[in-house]
Amino acid sequence: MIDYIIQNGWMPWLISITLLYPLSIVLIGEIIFRIRHKYPQFTSILRIMQFVIIPSFIIMKMMTTIIGLSSSNVFVKIFSTIFWISVIISTVAAFNALMLLKNSKTAKVPKLLIDLARLFLIILGIAFVVSHIWGVDLTKLLTALGVGSVVLGLALQDTLSGVFSGFALLSGNQFNIGDWLKVGDTEGQIEGMDWRSVTLLTRENDYVVIPNTMLAKDRFINFSRPNPIHMERVTFDISFDDAPHKVKDILLSVANQTDGILKEPAPIVALLSYDEFSVKYEIQYFINDYSRQPVIRDKFISAVWYAASRDGFVFPTRSHEVYHFEGNKPGENGDIGAILEKLRTLPLKLSEEEYKNVAKNAKLYNYGKGEEILRQGEYTKLLYFITKGSVEEVFIDNKEKKHPIAALEEGQFFGMRTLTGTQPNKTSFYAKSDTEVITLNLNAIKIILQAYPHFAQTIETVFENRDEMLEKVKKLVHN
Repeated sequence: MIDYIIQNGWMPWLISITLLYPLSIVLIGEIIFRIRHKYPQFTSILRIMQFVIIPSFIIMKMMTTIIGLSSSNVFVKIFSTIFWISVIISTVAAFNALMLLKNSKTAKVPKLLIDLARLFLIILGIAFVVSHIWGVDLTKLLTALGVGSVVLGLALQDTLSGVFSGFALLSGNQFNIGDWLKVGDTEGQIEGMDWRSVTLLTRENDYVVIPNTMLAKDRFINFSRPNPIHMERVTFDISFDDAPHKVKDILLSVANQTDGILKEPAPIVALLSYDEFSVKYEIQYFINDYSRQPVIRDKFISAVWYAASRDGFVFPTRSHEVYHFEGNKPGENGDIGAILEKLRTLPLKLSEEEYKNVAKNAKLYNYGKGEEILRQGEYTKLLYFITKGSVEEVFIDNKEKKHPIAALEEGQFFGMRTLTGTQPNKTSFYAKSDTEVITLNLNAIKIILQAYPHFAQTIETVFENRDEMLEKVKKLVHN
C-alpha cells in the first residue's frame, strides 16, 4: 500500500493533508488570537484563509492529483473558482486594511486612488477566473466594450470630466480631509472628497459641495498647506499726532499678548501710507489653527482698542473730520473729577484735600477680558486698585502653563510690593472681564501712608496671604 502511494506520487499530498494542513489551521488560529485587538481588520482575512482558501486548495489538488480528474472537470472548476474568488476577496480585504492602518503613510493616499486600485484588482481577478478556469474567450467582449465605451463616453462626457478632474486633484495631493479651503467666496473645512466633488463645512455650519471640475478650472486657496502656519493682515488708521515707533510698539505688544498669535514667526508692523486724515499701519501676525482665525482676529482687534485707550493714540472718526484733544492724551484720563469719584469708593480714610493730591498722581485705565495687566517677572512702581470688573492672579510655570492663585474683585489691589519697586512680580494678573483700574504712583502711596499709616499693615497682610497661596500652588506644580 505504501509502495503504491509512493509510486503514484501521493506521499507529499498525504503528508500535507495529515500534518501540514492541521498545523496551518492551528497556526492561523493562534495568529488571529494574538492580533484580534490590535489589528481586528486582518482577522476576517485570516479566517477566509483558514476555512475557505486552504480547504478548497487541498480539495482541488486531491481531485486532480489523487483522484486524477482533469482540470476541465466541472467539480474541479467549481472548487478552483471558489479558491480563486476567495483569494481575490482576501487580497482586496488586505488592501483595504492596509489603507486604513493608523499612522501609516498609506492612510494619506486619496480615496479615489484606493477605489481605482480596488476596482482594478477585482476586474483582474474576475477576468482570470473566467478566462483561465472556465475557458471563456474575452477578446470579443473586450472589442464590444471598446465600442460601447466610446458611446458611453460621449453620453457621460460631463460626468467623466468631473471624475478625471477629481483624479488629477486627489492624485496631486493638493488637499486632504480636514484642510481649510477657500473657493471663490466660499470658505470651509474639507469634510469629504470623492470622484465627483469636495464637500466643505463652512463656519456657518452648512455643507457646500464644490464640483471637481470647478476646482480644476478655478483658483483655490488651501490655508492648511504647506503647513498650518498662516499669516493674517490687519490695518489700522491712526492719527498723525501719534509717533510711528509708539504705535508700532503698542501693536506688537498687543499681538504678543493675544492668545493664538504665534511668537515665532514674530509679528511685523509696517507703516503703509500717509492718507488725507490719518496714517495707515498694517500688522502681520501668524496663527497655526485656522479654525480659530475669526476668534483670534476679534481678540486682537478688541485688545488694540483697550491699548489705545490706555496708551493714548487716536483713531480718526471720519475721513473728513478729525477731533484733536488738547491737554492730557486719551487713555491718561486727565479728568480729576472722574478719578476722585473712583478713589472715594476705595477703602481709604483720607480727607478731601488728600484725595485730590492722590488723584493728581493717579491714572484710570481700562482692560478687556483676557488682557494681561501685569506680567510675572517684570518690575512695577505702581499699585493697582480695581474699580470695576475682576482680575485673576495666576502663576506661570516653566512650561508656560497657568495656575490660578486668586480672584480679585472691586476694591482689592495688586502691584508694587515695596516702596522702592525693586521686587519683581511673582505672578501675572489678567482681566477676567472688562476691568477698570486706578494706578497709584509712589507719590500717591506716600500721601496715603502719611494720612493712613495702618494701610501699610494692610498691604503687608494681603501680600503675605497671597504668597502663602502661591507657595501651595508651587508645591502642587512641582509634585
